[in-house]
Amino acid sequence: MTEEESRRILIVDDESSVCDIIQRTLQQAGYRLIAQANSVPAARRRIEQEGPFALVILDITMPGESGMILLKELAPLAPQTVTIMATGFSGIETAVRALKMGAYDYLVKPLILDAVQIAVARALRKRLLELNVLERREQIEKLVLDRTEALEATRHALLKALCHMAEFRDAQIGGHLRRVPEYARVLALDLAQNSYHADRITEPFISRLVESAPLHDIGKVGVPDSILLKPGKLTPVEFEQVKLHTVRGRDICMSVKKHVGDEASSFIDVAVEVTYGHHEWWDGRGYPEGRMGPDCPLSGRIVHLADFYDACRSPRVYRPEPMPRDVVIRTIQNGRGADFDPEVADAFMRTIDRFAAVEEISDYTYK
Repeated sequence: MTEEESRRILIVDDESSVCDIIQRTLQQAGYRLIAQANSVPAARRRIEQEGPFALVILDITMPGESGMILLKELAPLAPQTVTIMATGFSGIETAVRALKMGAYDYLVKPLILDAVQIAVARALRKRLLELNVLERREQIEKLVLDRTEALEATRHALLKALCHMAEFRDAQIGGHLRRVPEYARVLALDLAQNSYHADRITEPFISRLVESAPLHDIGKVGVPDSILLKPGKLTPVEFEQVKLHTVRGRDICMSVKKHVGDEASSFIDVAVEVTYGHHEWWDGRGYPEGRMGPDCPLSGRIVHLADFYDACRSPRVYRPEPMPRDVVIRTIQNGRGADFDPEVADAFMRTIDRFAAVEEISDYTYK
């Protein structure tokens, strides 16, 4: 936009002589792009056809629609247009009301030409300052957005790196870490529609849950290979070592939380809930704390079922063949209210077909 285009002026007055006087005065002051309209409808058409003007000099009292009507329309239609109202002595009270509605200034008829030039110069200067502030604000917002996106990308990269740590220990875990978040998403979306948890399961909740779910077993990096990759049954002592992965996972996430800002803390909080609580059972027989019912966070209860389902339906070093789907479904159904949150188990029964769809896009062939 050229400097002249940034100073386009529209004069709206039903008296053509008044429009001509104002136009000549402004031309003498160096303004070139000046248009006229003799009514509010005519002004409206010019704005629609030519786009918003930098400044509108608007007579208040005209036959038909009042200038106050156009003033009210300009706020949403052309928010960057500044307006100067023109009125007779008897209309000063109305002009003051126009100022309260957003007009920048007003002129009293009969017009003093020097006053017209001064008012227009001030109004355009004010508009230029506001546009500069707006441009600067947009630049700052873009910088903030770019920085936020960079931080988000870094967070995702770190998340993937943490998950790959587990994959290096156990090649079979890769598909598991990709499926469990999708199962958790399926359950959360259903619970948002069909349970008393609906008010808690917002889009941000689901987003944080899906991001955090791959971290549920990150604590297994501290489990010795001799135990983690053991093909046979674990001894009680070995199982106690495995159970510690929930505590280690929580501690890993808590250590990350100390070094991130508030924007990422909500994600880390959910990761803590998931890593620490995904082996708690509804009836209190789980670990590490044996929490009962709602004492275990909802995120942990959702990932608990998602993790259980995929562990049963995946090959494992201690069980080379996956369990049949109907057996797994029946096990979860029977575990409703014992192993699993009843609401989460019900959501699973409603979404079995969607679970099957997640299996089909995984890197395992299920039987």
